[in-house]
Amino acid sequence: MEKRKGNCHGFIEKNVYTAVENALYGDSNIAIHRVNTGAAKVDKRFIRFGVPGQSDFSGIIKEIRCPICNALTGAGVRLEIECKGPKGRLSDHQKAWVDKINEMNGIAIVFHPKTVDELFVSNVRKVIQDAICKPCAKCASTGMDFE
Repeated sequence: MEKRKGNCHGFIEKNVYTAVENALYGDSNIAIHRVNTGAAKVDKRFIRFGVPGQSDFSGIIKEIRCPICNALTGAGVRLEIECKGPKGRLSDHQKAWVDKINEMNGIAIVFHPKTVDELFVSNVRKVIQDAICKPCAKCASTGMDFE
């Protein structure tokens, strides 16, 4: 794991990207890819790519099921994951992007681990599952709890 001088947490944002990639690798229910945004000078031209504030990962969830009764509650749902290192903060553009995705019935997750232990694949999967797995309206109205 890469560690920068002066980083008391023992990891950097690049390690968070790797943890998310490892957690989702081979998941047949989620198709996701890394997204880069920014600008570069190519020859004499200045080229911008991506959308300001766009999340680090973008994808789609094949299906979402109620964790209590297993009813289908969503299919083809947009998934965005923004990664932050231990001291990272969302920019105004990133906050707006996350809000926009959630308002449009997508799922936007900000993964902001504070310790190295939170980078383990099982912990990353739990963060993602907790964001995705919500009780259906019927189970939620009965007050049933799935945890």
